[in-house]
Amino acid sequence: MLGFAKPPTVEEERKFLGRCIQSPNSVVLIAELDGELVGMLDFHGHMEPQWRHAGVFGMSTAKSRRGQGIGTALIEALLRWAPSHGVTRIELEVLGNNLGAIRLYECLGFEHEGCRRGAIVVAEKSVDVILMAKLLAG
Repeated sequence: MLGFAKPPTVEEERKFLGRCIQSPNSVVLIAELDGELVGMLDFHGHMEPQWRHAGVFGMSTAKSRRGQGIGTALIEALLRWAPSHGVTRIELEVLGNNLGAIRLYECLGFEHEGCRRGAIVVAEKSVDVILMAKLLAG
């Protein structure tokens, strides 16, 4: 997931969380520090039988808290959760100009699988979307 053009409404967020709760191969992880929400990771497992072992995640951390290990902690929690829920392939999409995130994913063992060139337009500039994945023992 690459983000929202505008923040979701409360009702949209309720529906989103409801879908995650009902799916055995999906999860939402929250990072909290001193009562403040500082990060969130949502993983959506694919629903088709031949794809249920895989899913895609999106993650965000508070700008003021980046570089403090919150993203690493969220992804490591996902990697611990996944095997017991039948997930052996974790996928992600990341903007090509988000070098810090790409380095983080590489350090955690995610590999580049492809590039959707010029897939996103940000501030009137084309930005590539990098496709990455990690295979877990399973």
